[in-house]
Amino acid sequence: MSRTFTYEHTLNYAAEDIYTTIYQLTIEQMESIGKAIKTPSAVVGTQYEYEMMLKKQKTKAIFTIKEYEKDAVFAYEIIAGRLENGTTWTLEKVTDSQTKITYVETSNSDLMSADLTYRFLGWMMKRKQKKQAQQLIKVIEIRLYEAAQKKA
Repeated sequence: MSRTFTYEHTLNYAAEDIYTTIYQLTIEQMESIGKAIKTPSAVVGTQYEYEMMLKKQKTKAIFTIKEYEKDAVFAYEIIAGRLENGTTWTLEKVTDSQTKITYVETSNSDLMSADLTYRFLGWMMKRKQKKQAQQLIKVIEIRLYEAAQKKA
């Protein structure tokens, strides 16, 4: 079963600053929990391997950068067991100092339990995803603010 969640938000920062922050935060997280298993000369295709808990069992997860278009699109995929999760950050310049962020998360699972959970608790899951997206963007905004303070 495939599910897609989309969240949009506008920040008062330049697209290049936001993009750099999103990329750095993502790579910092991957380097803190996993090891690089494939780092080609281009960013696309870079992979990290790590372990995560899935249904109370340790499962190997593979994080792969799928798309990297500087200051516009950053997409990655995480595969763990029979679960696949893709995330895409798209940035659209509104003005020189204002950028619209579109965060899209797509989940695929052939697990019957995930299908049933989503059917019965889908509204709660969407609310949880919205809260997580808002928290991610808040972290990005804090990093951008701190960077701007250092420059001043």
